[in-house]
Amino acid sequence: MKKKLGILGGMGPLASMVFYERIIHNTLANCDNEHIDIMLLSHATIPDRTSVILENRDHSEIVDVVKPDLKAFEGYGVSNIAASCNTFHNFLEDLEKLTDIPFINMIDITTEEAKKHGNVVTILGTKGTLQTGIYDKYIEKYGLEHLRVDDKIEDELMDIIYYIKSTNDVKSKRLNEICKYYLDQGSIPILACTELSTIDLEKEIDEQAIDALSVLTRECILRSGYELKYEKIVH
Repeated sequence: MKKKLGILGGMGPLASMVFYERIIHNTLANCDNEHIDIMLLSHATIPDRTSVILENRDHSEIVDVVKPDLKAFEGYGVSNIAASCNTFHNFLEDLEKLTDIPFINMIDITTEEAKKHGNVVTILGTKGTLQTGIYDKYIEKYGLEHLRVDDKIEDELMDIIYYIKSTNDVKSKRLNEICKYYLDQGSIPILACTELSTIDLEKEIDEQAIDALSVLTRECILRSGYELKYEKIVH
């Protein structure tokens, strides 16, 4: 059965565009009418998720502004909602109480995918994602070990992420170096920020790292009742 998909985007706009393109490129379809019906709501003015978390501000700052989006999805009749922002998932439990439409939990499915490739992971993301430990319960759930980034690399990741947000420049030699550093230590890097997912990785690194956005792309296609065009999600 074919189902409509809702994408809560704008976090950030470039990442949402890349996510939408990945769904289109990886859905088995021969014409326009064979693609997924998608409601892409690019709500770019949602407050910065990392700032709300690190400053211990009330979750209502995020939840209240998203309520109308959930109503819009309900009105369109979507069967699943996907949000490609990892840090946003820190607010997921609050939002799930406001609608009967299920969210596709990117954190859960990404960690489950990582389990297929090894026993040690390293989460690469924003300070909001890293310091709240939103991946931790799923790492424990799937019996993985977590090799954590140090403070210096955590700061570097923030610089990389916010540079992309401000410039839309998706080249980063440093991210490739960071990924290789953890791969050399026997840990699987998880790209746990959609800005990081937009970066061009060296082929060898791309084949070994787990990209949360690609995992979400695959799940969105399958849960919408469609088939994958390729065995591995292409960028």
